[in-house]
Amino acid sequence: KAEITARIDYQSNLVTELFDHMFYDHASLNVFWAGERRRDWDNLPFSEVASSICDQVYENAPIIRNELVNRKDVSPTGIAAVKKAVDTILKGTNELRGGLDGQGAEVSIFRSLFEDTGLFRKSGSPEFRMMQSPPGGTNDNSRLKPLWAHISKWSKDPNNSPSGNPAPFVRLLNELMAPPFGVKRGLALILIWSFIMGRRKEIALYDNGTYTTDWNVEDFDRYLKHPEFYSVQWFSSRSKIARAFAQLSNSIPDHKGLDKNYTNVSLAGFLGKLYSWYRRLPPYTTSTNTISEKSIALRRAIVSAIDPVELVFSRIPEAVGIPALENRKHYPPEVIREFSKTVDELDGTYIVLLNWITDQIYEVLGWGRSTEKMMIEFANMKDQVMNRISDPTMKSFIIRGKAKHDGQVKWLEAISSALSGQSPRFWNDHTKQDFLDRLKMFKIALGDANRRAYAAETASNERGLRILVESGDIVHEEVIST
Repeated sequence: KAEITARIDYQSNLVTELFDHMFYDHASLNVFWAGERRRDWDNLPFSEVASSICDQVYENAPIIRNELVNRKDVSPTGIAAVKKAVDTILKGTNELRGGLDGQGAEVSIFRSLFEDTGLFRKSGSPEFRMMQSPPGGTNDNSRLKPLWAHISKWSKDPNNSPSGNPAPFVRLLNELMAPPFGVKRGLALILIWSFIMGRRKEIALYDNGTYTTDWNVEDFDRYLKHPEFYSVQWFSSRSKIARAFAQLSNSIPDHKGLDKNYTNVSLAGFLGKLYSWYRRLPPYTTSTNTISEKSIALRRAIVSAIDPVELVFSRIPEAVGIPALENRKHYPPEVIREFSKTVDELDGTYIVLLNWITDQIYEVLGWGRSTEKMMIEFANMKDQVMNRISDPTMKSFIIRGKAKHDGQVKWLEAISSALSGQSPRFWNDHTKQDFLDRLKMFKIALGDANRRAYAAETASNERGLRILVESGDIVHEEVIST
């Protein structure tokens, strides 16, 4: 053991002496590079020679001036800051520096990764947004253009997606770490994610082979820890079928209530809008069985599909009553038409529920069919009547009916949740029956309260002899007419 240790020490000392000689006695060096004698480098300091070699080997290395992320393994502090910066972009920020302020690490990372690189900027719009690519020409101060072009080419290369399957990130990661890029592993992972964030309408993200419907910071965190689980698939927005996807997208209500008529949309862009719309639907809409079979089938297809291609070309057509599509370069108009009708039904299901609530109040209580007339009935209800209703649920029903709310929908939600115990947005089909039963009980309690209030008012107006009647421990007053 001692002999082996001595040999190791001897060889280590030789290496140290050689490097000392190279660094400090550079006048005696004969430099060769790529098989060629470089006499112009003989008298240069070795560090300068090494720098020149690196410039040639890693000629497309990006320039990211931030030591928190420009490293092989990003520290926990750096990861936490990157997650904050990424989270603001995933949530759709359009503010300068993503709305981040102060001197925190997330601010410096956002600036160096997204602002200084030109990835997050204004372009044809007064608002800031994540771009598909860095600025070209002399504006590409971070030299991201070659790297972005490589990632784009890699994503579209069918050789990286055997049999049409998503392309694993690990292959791309290894390419970015090798010449001519030489990006450190931690930074390479962040740059790949930055690329796909700017192309969410064209790229589908998969986690362990399962399509990720909504990218969030939790996905980013998992991706940093296990990039081998993730893969992507590129869907062009310029293909012939992109017009059909645009028509499908245009039939889905926008979250801001705006009608946008797209002309070309990729499959990933359509699915992004579809899932975003579906997540906004009230839980009642996603659970009720009082809708058509097509709506139930479409709902089931959206939540259970694993592969986006299968969803679009098989599950959606079948849901609306049309066989799966064999030709994936053509999307029949009848599928688009039936899909649009089904989406309209699902989107209006909650309004149908609110109209049902209005109808039940009209039929059970006999009040006006419109919400305006119902509000008047509540407003005219006397305190003497409400005070004679002892059930707290039914008393809450009256109190909320009398209260002011921001619009008729909010008012209906308030009074119906008083009787049912939860907002109608969260109802199911059984809750509707419970609401109807309690509404009938309220009718009985209201009738009884009206009679007692009327009797009390009549009694107070009568002239007669008032006597105290004692019955056990209870003493009450009775009026005997004279």
